[in-house]
Amino acid sequence: MEIEKFKLRDKILWVFRGVYRPAQDSLMLLDAVIKLDKNFEFGLDLGCGCGINTIFLAEKCSEVLAVDINPKATRNTWINVKLNCLSDKVHVVVGDLLNFVGRERIFDIVLLNPPYLPEDEYDKYISTFEKLSWNGGVKGRNIIDRFIHTIPQFLSGKGIILMVQSSLSNLKETIKMFREEGFKVEILETSSFFYEKLHLIKAFREG
Repeated sequence: MEIEKFKLRDKILWVFRGVYRPAQDSLMLLDAVIKLDKNFEFGLDLGCGCGINTIFLAEKCSEVLAVDINPKATRNTWINVKLNCLSDKVHVVVGDLLNFVGRERIFDIVLLNPPYLPEDEYDKYISTFEKLSWNGGVKGRNIIDRFIHTIPQFLSGKGIILMVQSSLSNLKETIKMFREEGFKVEILETSSFFYEKLHLIKAFREG
């Protein structure tokens, strides 16, 4: 198996071939996690990929659940969890968003780096699991919309959501949907590229 190995801050990170390699969106989310000025009980990293944000989130939480639909990604995350001596507080599972989580499970912080790019004609030449790392459907919103409708029942009263999204998948619609679910929304950071902008979103309940 081809593996890329490197260090990020004080962490060891391996990235398997066929797993999403950390890019600007991953690093935006990571920076927000590092800057968190409080600790949490239960954290959730949805679409964990290689586990780059999982291992840093584990430093801010008593317990973390990392989820990805790609079995290779969950294996990759678990390796990075063990390499960084965090296996006592991180659980890694294969799953599709929150379909497998019991309704009694409540999280205090949730991270999501969803597949947010609209599909194009070339995606048919990419393997299914690799494509799921970035292909968000026709409008780029398949996962985003499902997440916003589902997450309220799994988030504690003072819980927060940190999420990355592209300007290509309609930021205004995301803000509108979060507000309809009773959340206040802040844009913490925006990075511009030649064909899109990436937005780091924080959502939390009023009061």
